[in-house]
Amino acid sequence: MSRPTTPPESPPTASSDGSTGASGGARSGRVGPILTWFAVVGGVVAWAVSLAVSWSTMELGCLVRYPAYDLQHGGSPSRAEYAVTIGAIVIPWLVTLLALLACLRLRVLVRRLEDDDLAKGRLHLLMVIGLFLDSMMLAAITGGGIALYVLEAC
Repeated sequence: MSRPTTPPESPPTASSDGSTGASGGARSGRVGPILTWFAVVGGVVAWAVSLAVSWSTMELGCLVRYPAYDLQHGGSPSRAEYAVTIGAIVIPWLVTLLALLACLRLRVLVRRLEDDDLAKGRLHLLMVIGLFLDSMMLAAITGGGIALYVLEAC
């Protein structure tokens, strides 16, 4: 009887979420689109959410309901509004930091791609843009968080 021969293992392929195939090993030279776009615009989206939630929460804390049911300024934010605001600053800051780290990692991975030079050049440009945007958004979220507590709310 002859022994069945096993075909050679094919190299693992990375899916769009960055995981490798069932055969394990090193990741292949494919960059997923979801991770790429998160690395590029994740910080901008996190900053927009941070800005909307934190400033609107502080403004709502300043509004006072009078008997005539019209809202006017004059209140003061409670501890709950400050807690929501801290969450609205810290969580987007961490998401932006994660996007920045993903951008740095993908920038290294782009250098090892086996694609044509045009595709590598486009991905490298996206990663450079992502590094710039995520760095600026980290600074913006940090500055906005400091401003919420330094400047008078009402």
